[in-house]
Amino acid sequence: RLEFTADDVIEHLDHKGITTGNNSALGAIMQAAQRMGIITNTGHFKESRRPVQHSKPLRIWRSNIYKKRGRKS
Repeated sequence: RLEFTADDVIEHLDHKGITTGNNSALGAIMQAAQRMGIITNTGHFKESRRPVQHSKPLRIWRSNIYKKRGRKS
């Protein structure tokens, strides 16, 4: 995806059968990806879809490496 939240990442990992006992490390991973230039903070937020988060606002990130499928470069 061009833009995504931590919920999207967790959902994708779950779909792939990848689980963790604790998703709290995801914030540090996102910050590291930002420092590496892989993603950019959009400055926008979206409410979490996960009940355990109680509609907590989640940062929306933009991928700097996303390439739409079928698109010629």
